[in-house]
Amino acid sequence: VRILIELPNNKKVWEKAKELLQDKEDEYWKNVDIRRIEDGSGYEYPLKKLLDCNRPVKALELINMALLEKKSFPRNLSAEALNKALKKQENINYMDVYHIKNIIKDLQDNKYDSTELFKIEWAYLPILSNDAEYRPITIEKKLSNDPQVFNDVICLAYKGHNDNTNLQNKDEKLAINAYRLLNTWRLVPGLTEDGVIDKKKLNDWFDKMKELAEKTDRINVSLI
Repeated sequence: VRILIELPNNKKVWEKAKELLQDKEDEYWKNVDIRRIEDGSGYEYPLKKLLDCNRPVKALELINMALLEKKSFPRNLSAEALNKALKKQENINYMDVYHIKNIIKDLQDNKYDSTELFKIEWAYLPILSNDAEYRPITIEKKLSNDPQVFNDVICLAYKGHNDNTNLQNKDEKLAINAYRLLNTWRLVPGLTEDGVIDKKKLNDWFDKMKELAEKTDRINVSLI
């Protein structure tokens, strides 16, 4: 393994590692320090191997390199790496925050699955919410299109008017995330793709928002 991990990172070496190590091939992928792919070898195979060996932070580094070199790879691997990296917090801390934001923006630009992207943006909200270029745009669109989502976030951030403690949310981190999101949300409800406000959509959103806010005792904070 020691000799193999010192060799160039390319398809021929990976095939040789598989041939020589057989059922111990994972030992190569658990130890190899891939910084760039050589000889035109693709990114998909090494990314899958790194993720299979529970090395999501190293996979993120490689994904960032692929983006810089404008190389193709399945975007579901970006999502998998971002999700798994959350469990490796002590390791992800040394990564450049810009690289993580760049990977998330790439998923947004490639119209990745909105449900999955919503979860990713929420998990990484602290590094997205105060940045004009790298925004949690999927979540912002949900807030602007769905009054129920807006109310859910309001309930996480604020206690009910007649409630001394926020019984709906006792998780301080969730509350901070929700409060941060509400304070940086920029998309006006009813705004079309052309940048024009659809008055009917805006009014419908507002009416439904008020109805939900009254039911959850958050009407005052919802109208701020």
